[in-house]
Amino acid sequence: MVNIFLLIAIGVMLSSNAAQADVVEPDMRDPKLPPIKSISIRENAARSPAASGSEEQCGGFVLTIGEVKDYLLAAREVTQDDYLHMLDWSPCYASGDVLFENGMTGVWGIQQLRAGSLSLSSGRKIYLYCPHCRARSFEPRDRRLPTNAMLPKDVEAFVSRREGCAHFRGEIPEPNQRARLREVKREIRRLCTGMDKQLVRLKKKYAPTPQVMTTLNEFESVGELEIADGSDRAGDQQPDN
Repeated sequence: MVNIFLLIAIGVMLSSNAAQADVVEPDMRDPKLPPIKSISIRENAARSPAASGSEEQCGGFVLTIGEVKDYLLAAREVTQDDYLHMLDWSPCYASGDVLFENGMTGVWGIQQLRAGSLSLSSGRKIYLYCPHCRARSFEPRDRRLPTNAMLPKDVEAFVSRREGCAHFRGEIPEPNQRARLREVKREIRRLCTGMDKQLVRLKKKYAPTPQVMTTLNEFESVGELEIADGSDRAGDQQPDN
């Protein structure tokens, strides 16, 4: 009996180690930012319109200026492709402005699952990730959004982005809603770009896994050309100012 329990314990430990080994992080590098002079917060506990949960789901995601500074100092730069296709998307975010010692400014955004972005006045756009950043409002690293709890991490991220893509593609603001038109256009490009290629890659990767393929086969091609045309039509209804 003791041997049976010992074998069970060893099996659990091996399974846990295997699960941790399956966590693949994107390639990260130092963004080489200048020293920070000041930070301001525009939005806290903000929720993406693409989210399907309750309005209150992001109420607990509140960052302090100190936490934002710690994030920007510790975060590493990732490629846009890895940002879109490897990192988990969260509907909860905070955003604001940063001023650097050299006079350069930027607009930052940080999601609850530790992905972020920084748009600099120089024209440079940086995609960020800080897997080891600690703030009271960040989700634990081993916690998943309640989309498909048993799916692999990259498939979960795909499903979350695809749902957001579908939401914005189905929304057509009135021509006089200039700010909303710009937001819809921006979100379509952010969430929908590359969806078809990613779906092909995931289907090839998980072809031997029927449970995962059942979920992936629910999705059809979104049509990259249609995304671009729809986005441009939304923008053409009213010129951006």
